[in-house]
Amino acid sequence: MAGNCYPEGTADHVVTAVTAAAAGPIACSPEPILSLLNGFRRSKVLFAITSLNIPDLIAERGQPSLVTLARLLSASDDGLGRLLDAGVSLGLLDGNRTGYCLTQMAKTYLLKDSEYSLVGYISHSETFLYKLWGSLDTAVLTGHNCWHDVFGMDSSDVFASLYKEDASILRFMHGMHSFSKLSAHSVLTAFDLTPFKTLVDLGGATGALAVAACNLYPNMQAVVFDLPHVVNKAQKHFTAGAAVTAVKERLSWVTGDFFGQDQQFPAGDLYVLSRILHDWEEASCLKLLRLIHPRLPPGGCWVGLQRWFKLRMSICQGM
Repeated sequence: MAGNCYPEGTADHVVTAVTAAAAGPIACSPEPILSLLNGFRRSKVLFAITSLNIPDLIAERGQPSLVTLARLLSASDDGLGRLLDAGVSLGLLDGNRTGYCLTQMAKTYLLKDSEYSLVGYISHSETFLYKLWGSLDTAVLTGHNCWHDVFGMDSSDVFASLYKEDASILRFMHGMHSFSKLSAHSVLTAFDLTPFKTLVDLGGATGALAVAACNLYPNMQAVVFDLPHVVNKAQKHFTAGAAVTAVKERLSWVTGDFFGQDQQFPAGDLYVLSRILHDWEEASCLKLLRLIHPRLPPGGCWVGLQRWFKLRMSICQGM
């Protein structure tokens, strides 16, 4: 196995042993450092389990053994067994080599068709983000993103470059849809938004945040603004279900381009940029904010939502 990463199930055994040994004369525990050091191993276990479609295979077959799963995947018994045991150690799976099953966490987030599936975003993270973060030191030294260095692509339009195929676009949209549904309630109740009448979700993709806002605030209307092909896919694939049906009379969709010539955003008194600003360099972010500002009525606001290491929310009130 790669570097014998999990000889006894998980590298956390090593962390515990070293921490215990260091409890004497050393001033502080090395556990936080060792946990960070082993973080990429845990991520790769998650990526491999997901990319091999193991959760869905287990769900379809009840409690399959290692031998059964290895046959279905045409995989090495030894290699797959080590991966599955690591998944058990991390709480993604349960059982042993005579039969594996899914934990509740895996049923909720790792099945492709579950309501809160993160499979799409996990795939996006493995395919793109994991590789980009591998060049973090280069980005720090040069002050530039590393899209071209890593992928040989022009970073000026990341999404057009990366998502040329419908399947890739939908996979990414599914991942972001689940993210939005998971965070929407806490984000939308962090401040009292009752005074606002029309929320405009810029780059709102599937409309998950807008739908949640309308459900939380009965007097609010919401407009989802995104590229034409994104809105088309959102309306086709993400507008079923009771949550959308309950607010469909207060929900609308508008197509456009952030940086299109003479672009004007829909009218509203609350503009939301959720996980948008980090995709663009400073000049583009400033241009986007300058497009929003003239649309703000007295008392209007724009809300920027970004997840870094902790959720941070910033609100800028119109003058």
